Amino acid sequence: IEKIQPNSLAELISFNTGNASLLQTVPAKRGKLIETAHFYKSTLPVIKKIGDFPSFAVGYGILCEINYEMNNWSEAQQYLHSILRIGKAKVDLGVLVPAYITAVKIRVNQGELNTALELLNTLEKEIYKRDCLHWLAVTQACKARISIEMNDHDAVRHWMDNCELSTEDELTLLQYYPFTMLIRALLHFNQPAKAMLLADRMLVL
Repeated sequence: IEKIQPNSLAELISFNTGNASLLQTVPAKRGKLIETAHFYKSTLPVIKKIGDFPSFAVGYGILCEINYEMNNWSEAQQYLHSILRIGKAKVDLGVLVPAYITAVKIRVNQGELNTALELLNTLEKEIYKRDCLHWLAVTQACKARISIEMNDHDAVRHWMDNCELSTEDELTLLQYYPFTMLIRALLHFNQPAKAMLLADRMLVL
């Protein structure tokens, strides 16, 4: 791998990660999180030797998500900090958004809901700055998740009424998190049949 040229290595990473999300990696799809983590941990030092270009932020993003899934929350946050040290402006939103969302989920699980909201507000400022507003669907869904934790029924209902999602919509990986949130919201409002219908459909992703 050390003989790979910088452009080729960047393409290799892109090929393995799709849109830089853990959901897109083939090994991760097969549940092989340890193997996926090993690949990126072994690749990152080589990338740094070749050149300090933002592609290795992808590896940090994947490792952030993997460590969250394996309940290594402290290490997951360290990888987020590694991404931020590169500089938000240099990191593609396809890396930055999943990493931030992972950090938000950690805060939610720790009961730090206000801190989670602050992280989302920071992320949304970056999204607006780059005029990539399609990412707001993810951040707004994440805010709805926090509203459930706060028992803010009106906020959850407002999200459901405005998210433009339904259980019959075509499913895409880019909308995976909003659809997952829709399942939570349906359960929150005691609609298990609709929630199960959507959950069954999402199993194919």
